[in-house]
Amino acid sequence: MIATTLCAVLLAQIAPGKTLVPRLAASGAESGIRKEQFYLLENAKDWQTIWTRHRNFRSSIPETAPAVDFKTEVVLGVFRGEQFFIEALKIQNYKLVEDKEKGSKIVVSCKDMGFDLNSERRERLYPFGWAILPRYPGKYEIKNLVHRMGDTPIVIAKFDLSPAAPKPKPDVPPPPKTSKP
Repeated sequence: MIATTLCAVLLAQIAPGKTLVPRLAASGAESGIRKEQFYLLENAKDWQTIWTRHRNFRSSIPETAPAVDFKTEVVLGVFRGEQFFIEALKIQNYKLVEDKEKGSKIVVSCKDMGFDLNSERRERLYPFGWAILPRYPGKYEIKNLVHRMGDTPIVIAKFDLSPAAPKPKPDVPPPPKTSKP
């Protein structure tokens, strides 16, 4: 009941059509997650698991994932996979879009950063973006502004947190097997 009330209060602050900035957003070029993947995480266990895969034992990233109040928030993770021309993915903003026929949804806007087809750089990059968003008991749509397509936003992922929607499990590999001496 308390979580439902908190969620209702938070959503009441999101006026339909008003563009808002995520509470916390981060981006970079070196993720331990090497394939293009998208996550909308709803609990601390999944958040820490994906954070650990993303961190991949690099000392420059803290071992513990940033704090999130999962009663009122979710974490969006966007991983672009191996790239040569994109340095990062910035999660810019979100807004509640109301549609009486299709239902309301949160639309999140992302943008590839450092995109340059003429770049001489040929190093492999693994760009990513994280954002903490309000928990919404409905649909989320993630759009990326793609330069090579005339700055047209394209839908790259969809999530549904409606109570009736099936809950996907994050793509988490099993822990490595250890042999006993």
